[in-house]
Amino acid sequence: KIVIMPGSGINQTNVHYFAKAGFTEVHSSASDLVCKVNKQHPIPNEYAKSNTQSIQAIMAAMDID
Repeated sequence: KIVIMPGSGINQTNVHYFAKAGFTEVHSSASDLVCKVNKQHPIPNEYAKSNTQSIQAIMAAMDID
């Protein structure tokens, strides 16, 4: 079975539009940008880290348990 999964920019404030349109699955990074500075490398290293509160908010907005 092929499932169309919308993604890119989906978050807890707009996911209800996709649920209302009938989608039961979405893709979201649900992440925050983290900046880490290492003493050996003075240039900041940025990376995305998943945010469990965002994930839970998205699931709640879609009424997924």
